[in-house]
Amino acid sequence: MNKENKKIEISQKNITYIKGIVFGLIATALCVMLFSLIMLLFELSYKFAAPFATVSVAVGSFVASFVTAKNIGSKGYLIGIIIGIIVFVIVTVIALAVNKSGITGNTLFHFIIITLASVIGGITGVNYNKNKKYI
Repeated sequence: MNKENKKIEISQKNITYIKGIVFGLIATALCVMLFSLIMLLFELSYKFAAPFATVSVAVGSFVASFVTAKNIGSKGYLIGIIIGIIVFVIVTVIALAVNKSGITGNTLFHFIIITLASVIGGITGVNYNKNKKYI
């Protein structure tokens, strides 16, 4: 394989990662909107906002790594870790820009939740096949 083919292959993987992250951000936005609607309809207090936000980001990172791993087709755990770290950094930078409260003990908790959801999504994405009939 020559250098030009390797460059094309690497750029295709980068595009696949970007597509996965975009799908994950869309899933996160949809989850936030759904949880906002639930909070509005059931008149829930704002103490539920933080857990809903964490679940939304976890679902988004799961979707991002699932889509990416499904398209790449190998090393789902590694793809999950990479996507999890990227999503965590994006969310943390946005939270720091909006909140300005700094990094707290919850930051480590969010990192673990996001990374675990992402790794599970990556492994599921690699193993996802319509021809398999496993439980």
